[in-house]
Amino acid sequence: MLKPFEYWLLCNLGVVAIILVGVNIWLYGGNRSVQAEVNARAQYIQQTASISGLHQQMANALAELAIKNHDQQIEALLSQEGFAINPALPAPGKSAAAPAPKGKP
Repeated sequence: MLKPFEYWLLCNLGVVAIILVGVNIWLYGGNRSVQAEVNARAQYIQQTASISGLHQQMANALAELAIKNHDQQIEALLSQEGFAINPALPAPGKSAAAPAPKGKP
């Protein structure tokens, strides 16, 4: 038979064990929600990395149209998004266009 001291010691250790199980369940739930958030961010990064080439091609096409048509609105849009348009430099692999002849002064 257990002595009263041993009985209360075992009861208190049981209570502590039950509290620790509760804390473990709470931490597990918190970790799962953080893990789900991290996985969602990783998926977003993967998806945006796959379309970044398309984004760059669209920006290049818009820049070429802005230069070709002298469209200030498209130039403003591209500069607002962080793209710098430099019409003096030709695109890689293409020759520079000859300047247009000026009219009579």
